[in-house]
Amino acid sequence: MKSRSGIATWLSVILFLTAVSYGQSSSGHTIIGKVRSKNGQPVPNLLVELQTGTGIPINQSATNNEGDFSFSGLKGGSFILVVNEPTHQPFSERLEMVKTADGSFSASPGEVFRTDIVLIPKEKTIGRTGTVFYQEIPPTALAVYQTGVKLIAERKNEAGLAALQEAIKLFPRYFDAHLAIAVEMLRLHRYSEAIAELEQARNINPRDSRLYHTFGLVLFEQKNYAMAAQVFEASLQLNPTNADGHLLKGAALIEIGKFAEAEKALQQAYQIGGGKAAMAHLHLARIYEKRGERHRAADELAAYLKDKPNAENAASIRQAIEKLRAK
Repeated sequence: MKSRSGIATWLSVILFLTAVSYGQSSSGHTIIGKVRSKNGQPVPNLLVELQTGTGIPINQSATNNEGDFSFSGLKGGSFILVVNEPTHQPFSERLEMVKTADGSFSASPGEVFRTDIVLIPKEKTIGRTGTVFYQEIPPTALAVYQTGVKLIAERKNEAGLAALQEAIKLFPRYFDAHLAIAVEMLRLHRYSEAIAELEQARNINPRDSRLYHTFGLVLFEQKNYAMAAQVFEASLQLNPTNADGHLLKGAALIEIGKFAEAEKALQQAYQIGGGKAAMAHLHLARIYEKRGERHRAADELAAYLKDKPNAENAASIRQAIEKLRAK
């Protein structure tokens, strides 16, 4: 039987494999969907962002004239669809790719997941300040911005970034343009440039939780876990119902040995997100194993498999459960 340290390494490998299994390849699953307004009209030329289950940006897709978008070649389990449009409430939805249309599970490759996104107009008064941040964007700057996000969605990165920079030249305090550049710089691992754009955006509107969430992702990827945990907390102060923020905060706290705080954050993530925040179970298993609570760790791994019975790493997790429960 493996030692406790050996099992800890195994659990870390399982978590790592779960994280890196997200992404796009030449074959795999497909997400297709449509974006509509509250009155049922399709919303064209809108950027839909695809993230991993832990909130790391993967790809972007611009809706066509009928409001349709798609992501193909996806491999892995959980994904998050995000839409941020200035005149509508932010939209975020977690998708489990192993689920079929009737709610059952299938391990078959090439599943197609269909989803509809309905955008809700922003209220005129919301939040602590009583007002919504809103910018009157000059039409020329807006058109260039929309071109930029469309080019990035088509993986024409440099052309897209150039267009976004042009939009900022036309309207220097363009919050969404600065944020879009920051997200793309994060995806390209150009962290210093991402941080610079986030600072520009923060100077324009410091009350947007996406700023701090994105900055937290930059810090997390840089392995600056202590600071990342603080920044995710700042994001959660502005948007406390963001399950992914709690999940990432918990993951960062584990890395700096604050297991009690991490446990609380992860439990809150699962309380908010339910099965859509299944990865919280994997992180909790790490905590309990490090404490020597092997049966609790096994229970968390079993809970993860209950939420995701057809996870690609299910066999490895079942083996880890057996070893954790072995005398």
